[in-house]
Amino acid sequence: MREAGFLKNVSVTFGANLVVLGGGLVGNIIFARGLGPHGKGVLTLSVLVPTTLAIFCSLGVDTANIFFIGQKKFPLVRVWTNSIVLTGVLTFFFGAFYFLLMPLLEDLLSQDVDQFLLCVGFLLFPLGLLHGYSSSVLLGLQKIKEASLIKVIEIVGFILAAVVLVAFLRIGVIGGLISFIIKFALGLAVTIMLLRPFIHSKPGFDGRILRKQLGFGLRGHIGNIFQFFNYRLDIYLVNFFLGATDVGIYSVSVTMAEVIWHLPSAVAIVLFPKTASSSVEENTRLTPIVSRITVLVAVVSALVIMFLSKPLIHVMFGKRFLASVLPLCLLLPGTVALSLSKVLASDIVGRGKPEIGTYISGSTLIITVVLDILMIPRYGVAGAALASSVSYIAIAVLFSVAYRRISGNATGSFILATTEDIVSLLAYVKRLVRRSKNYGV
Repeated sequence: MREAGFLKNVSVTFGANLVVLGGGLVGNIIFARGLGPHGKGVLTLSVLVPTTLAIFCSLGVDTANIFFIGQKKFPLVRVWTNSIVLTGVLTFFFGAFYFLLMPLLEDLLSQDVDQFLLCVGFLLFPLGLLHGYSSSVLLGLQKIKEASLIKVIEIVGFILAAVVLVAFLRIGVIGGLISFIIKFALGLAVTIMLLRPFIHSKPGFDGRILRKQLGFGLRGHIGNIFQFFNYRLDIYLVNFFLGATDVGIYSVSVTMAEVIWHLPSAVAIVLFPKTASSSVEENTRLTPIVSRITVLVAVVSALVIMFLSKPLIHVMFGKRFLASVLPLCLLLPGTVALSLSKVLASDIVGRGKPEIGTYISGSTLIITVVLDILMIPRYGVAGAALASSVSYIAIAVLFSVAYRRISGNATGSFILATTEDIVSLLAYVKRLVRRSKNYGV
């Protein structure tokens, strides 16, 4: 893929991410105003538990799908069939485990996260699992536009469901939970429909290929779990030490801070299959350019959000959520650092070294746990934000060291933007604006 094609795919993905960002903010506003801090905290926990389980049980097969399909090592139909079969097996075994432990989960989370919410929320497990596997097949094919289209369709369905169920019908937390289920189900249905033209032979399970999928995926999967807990453990501990109301406050801070991740996420989505299918020389040349520009945009975005944090939260979420401002500002430095990590991690995994992420995420998870336990009881949600920010910066430092050793590129080459980068970025933005005007946007 040429550099222009790479930028085009990043632009398409980033555009879709902006739509998702806008829709996600609208959904959070609906939930915040319709449920209040406590109700939003309960909804956050009800969604987080099954999605955590789905990530834990994915076994890294989604990553393996992108890698193997990108390298054309195995027939797509076999990879796809294996993913469906694995989803069924995991749903059966881990579903039984989930329901057996449900009384314990209810006690650990909150008295308001009852067994009914946990039962309904479990639908997110198989939907999320198969959705992730299916999306990875599309990304392995480098069908970036199709994957972006799915994101847009999902968020539109999600917002419509949230408006009807929470804003109009006012059925509370269960309405918000059903909105998330509709989002995943809609995305999965569209993904399957888009995959059908690429399946040219009869579906069939292949145990040999599945072993390869699991072998590659598990090398980085533990790292994915560690990384997820680096991102979300603070929410569990805020609930444990402070309660669901503070989870609602903190979730708004997290939502606003993660606005910055939409460009790095778009880059990572495109860069991983690109790296897997390109030469070492091409990857070593392209990744530093992409990384520098990504960091530059992240820094500028963080400064804008910090400056406007109080009026934005007041206007969008209401006066009851103004306590989210301080933790948001404390999260921003770490969020910028993690933007760098997302780009470098995609390059490293695309080179066939997913285990490096496991080592880094595992070591920094220790930092996260220790700082959360020390700081949340004493400083509340601000302590959770500061602990996460420090952990994110540590992750960025370690990924930078690893990438420098693997690629041979100097640290400054993938962090510090050059004048040429800024000029190129501005020129590219001008072209996009000019093009949008030509189309009457």
